[in-house]
Amino acid sequence: MNPRTLTSAWLREYRPPNGVLPIGVEVAAMLADALDIADSAARADIELYCVAVTRGDETWWNWENLDPVDGAPYIEQAVRYLEARGLLERDGENANVVRIVDEAEVAE
Repeated sequence: MNPRTLTSAWLREYRPPNGVLPIGVEVAAMLADALDIADSAARADIELYCVAVTRGDETWWNWENLDPVDGAPYIEQAVRYLEARGLLERDGENANVVRIVDEAEVAE
């Protein structure tokens, strides 16, 4: 499973051809919730610690010059996570400026 296409909705709805989930429906639902929580927490960290940069109708987030103790470790982890999930776009000129992408955009 590609982390870029793994969504909580997919986890809640997926049923293998034989009809048996190897992890059980309850565990799949718990993992779906965990995915939603992780996505939200990573997004919230970026929105809390980074400086908003408006470009047209999009909000980008600049994470340069963060406190190395208070903010940077959280943002580095959030950026790694959201990037692996395909929910983050980096600016072409400055890799420390990012845009959070909605799951709907990833599905397109």
